[in-house]
Amino acid sequence: MKRTMACRMLLIFGWLVSMGFFCGPVSAAEFSADLVQTRGGETSQGKFYLKGDKHRTEITEARQSSIMIMDIANKKSYMLNPKDKTYMDLSAMGGGQTQTQSEDELKKLGEWKNAGTETVNGYECEKKIFVYKDKSMGEMTHWISRKLNYPIKMFYQTHGMTMITEYKNIKEGAVDDKLFQVPPGYQKMTMPGMGGGKTPVGAAGSDDEEDEEDEEVPKPPAKGKKK
Repeated sequence: MKRTMACRMLLIFGWLVSMGFFCGPVSAAEFSADLVQTRGGETSQGKFYLKGDKHRTEITEARQSSIMIMDIANKKSYMLNPKDKTYMDLSAMGGGQTQTQSEDELKKLGEWKNAGTETVNGYECEKKIFVYKDKSMGEMTHWISRKLNYPIKMFYQTHGMTMITEYKNIKEGAVDDKLFQVPPGYQKMTMPGMGGGKTPVGAAGSDDEEDEEDEEVPKPPAKGKKK
């Protein structure tokens, strides 16, 4: 796998961990915010949009811009590459789960414990720690805004990898529905390792040299191990 694609797969992994699989109420408020994500000592920045059960994340990783869209009601999730106008369907990785399915599977893994309240970026939050039955699965903490009914800071650590996702400069208000749709003219590309076709010309990673070293990419939580 080329270096750029490996970076994108790492980004997908981080996104799946942070986007609602663990604690993402469907009754959350409508807002946009600046996103700051720290993983492995590196910081990425971008934008985040939330409208009910729809999420959109715009972020730059390894000098590559990516957009992730999740539509829980329609059980769909996508990753867009604006530069090449391509997209990948991530629904098969778990992005198409309903909130009820996610909550049911979460109960099999452990339980949330209340850890008091803290103010994060001007919002009063309930701090919750998820206690895994299997301690090897790591540690997870969410700071859930009472007003927004959504976690605005998330901490996750497992197997030596630490990831912190935080939403800053939050602006409450209407978000355009078009932000949660794949734009016209985008070409679908096959996800590495999933088969079903060839990666189209001009897709993510096509400009990298063939002889670059592969990078190990962690796999997203398997079914039954998402939260």
